[in-house]
Amino acid sequence: MTITMKPVMALTKETVELGAGTKMAFTCRKRTKKETVEMGAWAVYVQKEGNNKACNIGWHLFGSLCYYIETKKRKWTSARDNCEIMGARLATIRNQTQEGFLETLISASCLPVMEHWFGGRYSKPLGQWTWVSGEPFEYRNWDKAIGEPDRNLNCCMVKASNGLWRDRLCGDFFHYSVCEKLAVYH
Repeated sequence: MTITMKPVMALTKETVELGAGTKMAFTCRKRTKKETVEMGAWAVYVQKEGNNKACNIGWHLFGSLCYYIETKKRKWTSARDNCEIMGARLATIRNQTQEGFLETLISASCLPVMEHWFGGRYSKPLGQWTWVSGEPFEYRNWDKAIGEPDRNLNCCMVKASNGLWRDRLCGDFFHYSVCEKLAVYH
């Protein structure tokens, strides 16, 4: 299920169904001027239920992984490096259930619905798509209607606003990105 939120001037409180009876509550609010310079105009503050401290503030738990929606647009290599600085990597999409969670998280991020970088990259020497995590590239959701993937030169994967995947030149586009790291239970 995908939701789309448009920025509003007042606080909005919403609950999103994530599937399997799981719900995520969040609040969108206009950021302060200082926050706006660093991170964009809108923020999502997820309200954790219980004593879940598996993910840092601003990260969102799904299974054994924590996810972060980067609100600064970057080129793919810069997005990858930024995730690594945070002890994470660009996200790997493993199955439809996880992809549905990430779609909901992106929609709830209060960012304009746009393309987001993920950890898929075409390896010319291997002649195949790979994940930065090293996992097999088994699950796919390419936008076949427009001929994706077309593997133009040095390609990286984005999730488009229609929910399907497209390839893009790594150094030619600035997009938001999604990072993932292992959850740590204290």
